Amino acid sequence: MKIKLIFCERRVLELIITVTLNPALDKTINTNKFIFGQVNKVEKSIQDPGGKGINVSKVLKNIDNINLAIGFIGGNNGEIIVQSLKQMGIEEKFTSIKANTRMNIKIIDGATGETTDLNERGEYIQKNELEEFLSQYKEIVRKGDFVVIAGSVPRGIPDSIYYILSKYAETVGAKVFLDTSGNYLKEALESKVFLIKPNIDELEEVVGKKIHSQDEILDECRKLLDSKDISNICLSMGSRGAMLITKDYVLKAKVPIVAVKSTVGAGDSLLGGIVSYLDKGCSIEEAFKCGVAASVVAVTKEGTKAPNLSEIIKMMNEIQVVKEVL
Repeated sequence: MKIKLIFCERRVLELIITVTLNPALDKTINTNKFIFGQVNKVEKSIQDPGGKGINVSKVLKNIDNINLAIGFIGGNNGEIIVQSLKQMGIEEKFTSIKANTRMNIKIIDGATGETTDLNERGEYIQKNELEEFLSQYKEIVRKGDFVVIAGSVPRGIPDSIYYILSKYAETVGAKVFLDTSGNYLKEALESKVFLIKPNIDELEEVVGKKIHSQDEILDECRKLLDSKDISNICLSMGSRGAMLITKDYVLKAKVPIVAVKSTVGAGDSLLGGIVSYLDKGCSIEEAFKCGVAASVVAVTKEGTKAPNLSEIIKMMNEIQVVKEVL
């Protein structure tokens, strides 16, 4: 059956808020063949506003979802990001910092299709800057909002920051969508989270062991769902597709083979598609299919360009999702 551009009843008063504590100006460099230790000729370079939460905002905007981007921003790189978001029509209320927002370099080897990431850590956040952000966060987040908390954390921020943000959202009745790793993810899971979106490596970090099969993936995810207050785990698996695991069932998505131009932002597009369709009143199954389609379209684009709605709708017709009751 072909997917049509028909949505359920859309939420009206609630807001989608994307949190990017460590945004970046992403510079994607294309080469014909990248050779370490030698001079490489740049065929093309593109600059995009980046950071996981911002990438989610770009997807949401392209699928016609009103959203607000918040986090830290500063310096010349920060000004470029803010101006780019304004040109895209994305609302923002970033907290200004003294330090210059980082730049990430993505080197794409045209011969192999591989991407090499050179990501800066992000400059130190002052105590007063963090306090200002937290105060603004509490003013913005309200009952019924969707809060997407995603990406790495700059220096000067405690490991508990995502727990603090998630816990406050839980307290006021907002839903949290979390995409991070390491201690930030582990600590945040002590609060109530509607959905987490790890990849295999990030899942292994959380459970503290290597995972070798799909059965092990499901076992470890079920343990997390039983031991933590998580409603959904969306596992991104690259060319192998994705899975969405709940306590009652698992959705498995098989994706078509496409020409890959850049894998940067594919996971963010997966999360953005899910949040978008849930905001439009659709079921978690429909939202998952939208997210998978968005991630497939994303890898066919240069830089960190977000897929648009017509591209996603078309790709949804090619995505196979199987539901298995647990």
